[in-house]
Amino acid sequence: MSGISGLAIFALMLAGFLQLPDAPGATSGGAHESAVTIWLFRGPLTFLAGLLILSKPRFAKLGLRDLRLWYLVYAALFSVYMI
Repeated sequence: MSGISGLAIFALMLAGFLQLPDAPGATSGGAHESAVTIWLFRGPLTFLAGLLILSKPRFAKLGLRDLRLWYLVYAALFSVYMI
């Protein structure tokens, strides 16, 4: 993919791959639950991807096979999780 959609997907990929280790002695359910990682990498990169997608004022109708629809579902679930 190229263009703005490609950049948004790249930002989401970085959000999924980048992480910081938990603090020594911290009890956590898994490697991806570091609060620092969520606030420094995943949150801002997901927000950036959303801004990139929303920067185009018009876009075609969303279908089940459209990645933009699934990005919106992901962003909604991420927002609910952060609350």
